[in-house]
Amino acid sequence: MRNDSFVTPFMKDSIVEDMKTQSALKHRTIYMSESVDEDSVFKLNYYLDRIVRLDSKLNTKEPITIIISSFGGSVYEILSSISRLEKMQEDGYIIKTIIDAKAMSCGSLLSQCGSKGHRYANRYSTVLYHQVSSATWGTLAEMEVGIEETQRLWNLMKSITLKHTNVSDEWFENLKERNKDLYLTPEQCLDLGIIDHIL
Repeated sequence: MRNDSFVTPFMKDSIVEDMKTQSALKHRTIYMSESVDEDSVFKLNYYLDRIVRLDSKLNTKEPITIIISSFGGSVYEILSSISRLEKMQEDGYIIKTIIDAKAMSCGSLLSQCGSKGHRYANRYSTVLYHQVSSATWGTLAEMEVGIEETQRLWNLMKSITLKHTNVSDEWFENLKERNKDLYLTPEQCLDLGIIDHIL
């Protein structure tokens, strides 16, 4: 009989990580269920790169599924994953994205970059879009550089979203002007071309 009092939080984390690794490498299903930061994106990119290396040995390109449930995080980090996903699709991969519970901020960027026709959301999931946020400090010149970089990231996010969805430039500018988080239902995401199917 198992005594859970001997299962520490570290052991539980280790078990979950083992499950994620098995899912990614054996079943080609990657779980992005964390905040977007260096560690979580490292794992996502590692799994993608590892699958590609294994496929090159087997001369195959079976579809890869990414299941997303994230509050978002660092734009810089998620852009590295989006770069990979776009290149993989150009090379013939089908990338399926599934919004499990939530795809917010950087999570929404990731979810929309799956292959057209293969982007899904669970029926009660939530998607969130908002402006890029950052903190600037230092001299006036340093803060001006920070503002310019934030604007560059905003323009990049907008161009990626316009490329992968049916939203208009006007929709994106309204998002900027309203200066509020925009929560979307799966039905709204379907209308905007952010997803292709509701599960």
